[in-house]
Amino acid sequence: LCLCKWRISPGKEMKLLVTLCVLATLAAAAHAQDIVWEPCYRFSTANNTGLEMTSECANFTVPFDYSNPEGDSFSLFVKRTRSNGAARALFIVAGSAGDSGVFAEGMVSTFQGATSVPYDIYHVDHRGTGRSFRIGCADNNADSSGTCIVELNANYSTVLPHLTVSNAARDLERVISWVKANSTTPDVVIFASDYGAFLTNRLLTLFPNVVSAVVMESVIAGPNRLSELDINMNFTAQLYSQGCDADPVCSRFLGVPSFNKFISVFTKFTTSDCTKFATFLGLGPSVVRPILGAAVLESQPRNGLFPLLYRLDRCSADDQNKIFTAINDLSTSPPFTVGPTPTPANSRLAFSRSLSNHVTFSELLFAPGANVSKATLDASSDTVPVALYQPGKLAQTWSTWSIRYTQDQYATQYPTTTVPVLLLNGQVDGITGISWARRARTQGYTGNNHRLIELPEAGHNVIGNSPVNNSAVPCGLQIVGSFLSQTSFNVNNVNASCLNFITLTDYAASRQSTIDYAFRLFGTYDVWGVNPSPTATLSPVVRSPARSTPSTNAGASVIASVLLALVAAVSTLLVVL
Repeated sequence: LCLCKWRISPGKEMKLLVTLCVLATLAAAAHAQDIVWEPCYRFSTANNTGLEMTSECANFTVPFDYSNPEGDSFSLFVKRTRSNGAARALFIVAGSAGDSGVFAEGMVSTFQGATSVPYDIYHVDHRGTGRSFRIGCADNNADSSGTCIVELNANYSTVLPHLTVSNAARDLERVISWVKANSTTPDVVIFASDYGAFLTNRLLTLFPNVVSAVVMESVIAGPNRLSELDINMNFTAQLYSQGCDADPVCSRFLGVPSFNKFISVFTKFTTSDCTKFATFLGLGPSVVRPILGAAVLESQPRNGLFPLLYRLDRCSADDQNKIFTAINDLSTSPPFTVGPTPTPANSRLAFSRSLSNHVTFSELLFAPGANVSKATLDASSDTVPVALYQPGKLAQTWSTWSIRYTQDQYATQYPTTTVPVLLLNGQVDGITGISWARRARTQGYTGNNHRLIELPEAGHNVIGNSPVNNSAVPCGLQIVGSFLSQTSFNVNNVNASCLNFITLTDYAASRQSTIDYAFRLFGTYDVWGVNPSPTATLSPVVRSPARSTPSTNAGASVIASVLLALVAAVSTLLVVL
């Protein structure tokens, strides 16, 4: 029931009363729903033959348009995995804008093992994905094409304006409110990552105290937008190069500041003896920038980054041969994949590229009112030595996405909340860069019960990408487990001692693992090339007979495509390429 007291009042007060009435009505509806939880399998896309149904699934009825709650509605799919004696609930809100709750299924056991306090764990198929009114085109691989845009508009024209971040946050609030009112787990905590952090930031903006605590990692929130990706990438490389500056071996080869070598490499390709080599190979600054950016993103290539940079800059005949070997290795490596290749049906269940595009081009790429061309963004990427050129690619498709919705008043806001919020970010995260997390801490989450923990040399998604030398459990996961295990949530009492044991980059390239990787990369154990072969000559790439040999000028496109595939594999955020 709506218990607001109607009266004649100024316009703003009347709007506030109407808003309060709508929210009260929706909250009451959420609590009153007769939800039936049915047994279901833990993993939706796996072969579950012979396995027990250890999870429970349910559908919540939610409106497409929350300003018209009596209008058309759809079923919002929710899955939970219960724990004996659980007095708390954990919602996993992770992945990209197009990921369904399937993305979180593999994380359930991870969190169950990371905390000493039992949690019932929930994840939701957000509107437009999975089993919650998924949108898509007949050709799942053409979801950025003009044909698909026409198809989406024809099939979902009345729905597309309501597939927004704010409405997805309202869906999430409805489920959380039901859990708090109808279960023995009144304490609800959110773990959010990537786009999930953006969505959770919106949830807290709309409902500041709906949960008991929040962990956000790989932070994108408030005014942060994907158009800043190359600025992030370049800043990450600058931070990372400070480790080389502090290392006596690395700094001896590259000088201080070592970041200057990123800059000088591009000059070398156009003004020195490397011109012939660069032309022969097809390499140029617009190709080298993404190659170096991809190397910064991943821990193993990162160990070989500075020797590669040194060789690119020195560009001796021996270096040129060794770089050819590196290209041969990278271009004949197996494709970068994560897990088994899903069937088309399972792929559609797990992910909606159409929804991802729709949210990305409506809201994640630009702040409200911005309209920046591909040429402008590419020109901006050209001004920095390390760049992935993703903003320009996204902008090119953005210009054709005619079905975008209009961002609302909450689009760039941080919440005003007293809820304990723990922010985690890797300092060497080239996707959701550390500058975004720092901005969130200084401009949004500024309270005493808010804290940012920066993980040195950790990359994207720190719960899995922050290895330590004294445990098999990544530092990010240890910190999250410590927070979730607290009797009373306090961000300032988190055990973050694992920061002292994070495995740092081998800047000197002296560890056996780095030397072995360098042999694979350069075909020699002489990582820095201090004892080059006296008879080294420029020779073509030797490839496996099982593979076709592209022309030499195609070498650049091969390595660029492989390395950009690596970028896509590491990032769950960049799904519109």
